[in-house]
Amino acid sequence: MWEISEGRVTLWSVLLACSACDGVIGNSGHDSPSAPSEPTASAIGSLFECDSPGPQPSKARLVRLSGPQYARTIDVLRRGRSESGNRDRNANALPSPFQAPNTGDRFTTFASSYFIGEAEVSSVLQSASSVAEEVARDLMAAGASCAADGLTESCARSLIVEKGQLVLSRELDADEVETYLDLATDSRVTALGDETALATALDALISSPSFLFRTEVGEPIGDGTFRLNSFEVASALSYTLTDGPPDEELWRAAVGGRLTEPSEIEAQVRRLLDPIDENEALERFIREYFRYDEATSVAKETQDFPFHDAESLQEDTALFVREALKQNDGASLLDTLITADWGFVREATAESYTFVGSLPQDGSPEMVAFGSDRRIGIMTQPSWLVAFSQMDHNDAIRRGKFIRETLLCGNIPPIDIGMVAPLDLSDDRTMREALEQHRSDPSCAGCHSLMDPLGLAFSGFDHVGREREMEAGRPVDASGELIGAGSQDGPFGGVSELMLKLAASEIVRQCFVVHAYEYFRGARRTESDGCALEQADNVLEASDGNVVALIGEFFASDEFLIRTPTAGQ
Repeated sequence: MWEISEGRVTLWSVLLACSACDGVIGNSGHDSPSAPSEPTASAIGSLFECDSPGPQPSKARLVRLSGPQYARTIDVLRRGRSESGNRDRNANALPSPFQAPNTGDRFTTFASSYFIGEAEVSSVLQSASSVAEEVARDLMAAGASCAADGLTESCARSLIVEKGQLVLSRELDADEVETYLDLATDSRVTALGDETALATALDALISSPSFLFRTEVGEPIGDGTFRLNSFEVASALSYTLTDGPPDEELWRAAVGGRLTEPSEIEAQVRRLLDPIDENEALERFIREYFRYDEATSVAKETQDFPFHDAESLQEDTALFVREALKQNDGASLLDTLITADWGFVREATAESYTFVGSLPQDGSPEMVAFGSDRRIGIMTQPSWLVAFSQMDHNDAIRRGKFIRETLLCGNIPPIDIGMVAPLDLSDDRTMREALEQHRSDPSCAGCHSLMDPLGLAFSGFDHVGREREMEAGRPVDASGELIGAGSQDGPFGGVSELMLKLAASEIVRQCFVVHAYEYFRGARRTESDGCALEQADNVLEASDGNVVALIGEFFASDEFLIRTPTAGQ
């Protein structure tokens, strides 16, 4: 229902109707299967079950824009669609009208956590009004705009079509054009001047649910299912991989109907991810996958560790990630992330790395070879070690839990932490000795036997990331046994051997596929995703671990392109 109040058009009733939408049409809850209640070393076998003779369609859904996506789209609205891509736009100046996504989500891309709450409706409408007034003012003043000499009906129609395509990422149908044109030519707003009339139509566009929510609904293909149209595919690719609307090349592909072909979709994925080391979506996926950015949330005693600079450590690892992406153009990415014996260090972070060597005097970071049998891969960089530590000691339990769940797709059931006795930590007890109290308790041993050996592999580092030879007055013991990693199961002598085993594990590769699938598809995996995961894993293995080929498979697959109908379709 449209409302006209004091010359301004709003969509209160429409937005309020969408305020409870969780991103999946006809489904008010998350779409993830319930987690098992028993600890498991790995659930890969069940996740990759594929008994279906054909693809299993995904659910049709609405996907609300994120804050950065909203801001970048408004930036494109202001400046126009780019020939070379919209990723160079500076869209950070516009504050997001949305609240932060669910912090309990594994990834920030999960569509089911993006909705419009009652408090956000007001912010959305205020933002739309402000942006519409600014864009209308600029159009009225621009010499190249038809509105510069006054807003005629034909000019208003032309601007609605042009700006509507930018905002909605699709062509407007005739009825939509007429609806927005009626707003711009309504006597109650034209009486307030051309600029207000144009702003009224733009305001309605920017506050429209068709802008705030992109669709993955599709069109009927005759067998009871629906296939995404070219505009829906273009929006999914662009917003997922660039945080913004389709650039000129992708838009032309959508208009030409070419995005129904898997080969064209894969080609567009390769183009949008190039250059790979500058792609924010890929870097964000790796950051959220390994969670090294949480180092800044772990407090350390500045008096005891004046050299500790969590922000710089995080920046060092971000540079490492970009270089890992750049090497081999995305091939062997996971192997590089887990086993690289190099990284970036600067004077401000050298002590955290226990690095001795010459570094730039201006404080800039430099790529170095660590030359250490411990400093191997992203999980031995100080940023990750600090992120998985406590204020004054290592957190072997959380480190082990991370590897078990994130790299091996195992399950550690949640427990009431208040029911667990605190660890007896002291200067004369190693972490291994302290953890014995959990492993010797039958009610705790099931979980801790899956976590502790993995977390204790990092005993050769202190809680700020420095290497060490001694712990509690005794030589460090970082040995353990890896289980749940398939062919790589067995004992390891230290963190380097563990990392090499993990990198060579088919279970770790498949688990990486699972998490990448969830991140780039923006949905938790379901029991029907086994065939899609199996095919994606085959692509990753055949391409020498090329993450670009993997992402291309996600978007070109029938599991993504074909959707099941919803009520009313």
